[in-house]
Amino acid sequence: MIGSGRSSVAEVCDISRANVADGATSEALAALKSLGASGKHSNNQERDLHRWLGGLHGCRLEAFKVPFLLCVPGKEALSEVQVPILLPHEIIDALWQAGPFQFQRSMTGAKDHKSIEAFWEHCATLEEWRDHPCLKRPSITRSRLLPIVLHVDGAEFYSNSEYMVWSMGSVFAEGHVWDIKFPCVCIPHALMHNVKEKVHERVADVLAWSLRAAAAGQWPSRGPFGDELSGFRGELAGTVMSGGWHEISGCWQTHLISWQHLAHQCEVKGWKLFRLRPKHHQLDHLAIQVARTKLNPRKVMACFSDESFLGYLKRIGVRCHVSNMMDRLFQRYIMFLSLRWHDAKTL
Repeated sequence: MIGSGRSSVAEVCDISRANVADGATSEALAALKSLGASGKHSNNQERDLHRWLGGLHGCRLEAFKVPFLLCVPGKEALSEVQVPILLPHEIIDALWQAGPFQFQRSMTGAKDHKSIEAFWEHCATLEEWRDHPCLKRPSITRSRLLPIVLHVDGAEFYSNSEYMVWSMGSVFAEGHVWDIKFPCVCIPHALMHNVKEKVHERVADVLAWSLRAAAAGQWPSRGPFGDELSGFRGELAGTVMSGGWHEISGCWQTHLISWQHLAHQCEVKGWKLFRLRPKHHQLDHLAIQVARTKLNPRKVMACFSDESFLGYLKRIGVRCHVSNMMDRLFQRYIMFLSLRWHDAKTL
């Protein structure tokens, strides 16, 4: 409940203490009751929870801290802020470690190796992907190549407080957004004032480094800016990740012409009907692209699930204090994924 945003740590601890006081003997309730020195230091409850549940069910997904120069309120000069990032190559490897059922649900969908290879054989004929290094590399088996898409958008987590969220997912995946979309970065829009382009460039550099590692199928030996990696990242440097999988990041024109005719007739007669909207322009481009690429726009061009995912992610964010939301959001999210993926192993 904490990880999905349905409850806060304080609420769960209070309920646990009440249950224990009423005679409940559950080991989990006793552990939750003890957080924050059994409530004497309530501000430490969440810190103790994440220390206790770190690496839950063997999940080694962990936020990677990257320094950003941001506009911190109350300070004239730019300040260095450590921004937590969930790296795409680590998300994909964690999904592989979660088992074949979860990996299929989140990455490959219902496609078998033959279907995946056919997808890439088609993409190799298109101008956008024809010269992609992964499609040119003979050592990569196309049936073990995943198409990864990135999405960025703003979402209002608190009143008059918007956050920019970068997320990722696989083109092949279908299902609930908790299983097919994954957040990478979440930064308050207020901290990006006057440095928005620099922030986007910084995020792009880190994600590009991560995706290059994913495309190589090996854990990177150095950080995104040449820095030394520590912890489990340093131990796994140069080893195979994700089980050897690699990652890359007609009739509609008739509809538009008919709509334009109706709009013109209504304008002549003074009827306020069949208005032409800006999205009709986008629809025209979409139709041309589909006719050329023969790719399903619902898979590679639509962002409905990405928009829905922001709403689900917001449920977690609004339960966190605004002062440390960037860190707590990913900590709670990883805890939620650990439990969700563990349950998937029993299916």
